[in-house]
Amino acid sequence: MTIKNQEALNERANNLGAFNGIRLVLVSLSPAVNPTEAILDVYFYNNNQLNNIVSEIAANPARAKQIFPIAGGHRILGGSLTGEVQVFAVTADVEDNKILHLTVRPIGDYSTYTLSVVYGNIDPIFSEIGFKFRPGCFNNCVPDWDAPPKPKSNPAIDYLAKDYDSFRHTLLAWMMNRVPGWQPTSEADLDQVLLSLFSVAADELSDYQDRVMNEAYLATARKRVSLARHARLMDYHIHQGNQANTWLALQVSNALDLIKGFVVWAGEDFLDATSVVFITRQKQAVDPLLNQMSLYTWS
Repeated sequence: MTIKNQEALNERANNLGAFNGIRLVLVSLSPAVNPTEAILDVYFYNNNQLNNIVSEIAANPARAKQIFPIAGGHRILGGSLTGEVQVFAVTADVEDNKILHLTVRPIGDYSTYTLSVVYGNIDPIFSEIGFKFRPGCFNNCVPDWDAPPKPKSNPAIDYLAKDYDSFRHTLLAWMMNRVPGWQPTSEADLDQVLLSLFSVAADELSDYQDRVMNEAYLATARKRVSLARHARLMDYHIHQGNQANTWLALQVSNALDLIKGFVVWAGEDFLDATSVVFITRQKQAVDPLLNQMSLYTWS
């Protein structure tokens, strides 16, 4: 089953230009008693190419079944072979130049047939249509499809609004546009308070978006974790790093506890800018017995 957008089809049909296509088909049987043939009244969107079709078929009647091939059917098939449902004659309507009358023999069964138009400047969307051999049965018996109402125009959006003042100005302008007669009054009024709250929320959200966008690029990222993730995308792992550390050797005269945070430095003076300062991480007991340790040499 093909799902079609009727609104798009209507727009295409109204803008065919030099092209043409089948609009609908009406089927009648002739004669009324014991009919032997069917008359298809084919309605087109305009009269483009119709005179050429009629003239070409009048000069060569065999072209009728070639220009208007019929396919389908269950018991009686449509086609160009002997005994199959096909078009034998085509005439123009004397009153409406957008209608052609097709004589079809034999009369098909009650299944659905497809009538096509194979000719130049025929829109492929409207080049075929289904029909049945039932008197008075129209191919467009479905009620006309009503298009939904056109959507209202979108409000103008200021994409440069990125802070509290610009957001509040935009909301004030929007209120005056959507609510006739509305004017900003005291900032203590409820409407003013709500507009201010919305502006604050938008300002915070805009700031958050800016910060997220900054972290999305290597050149603008500010956080170490963002830089590490960018490097990880290139299969490079960044170590979290360790602070500088060293071993401290002491010589003491009495046993004591070295307090946590004891400051030592490598250099001439603590205040020297070139000195490297170290701080003990934890409390440590020291004893003069450990000032010097002799190695046992097995001698």
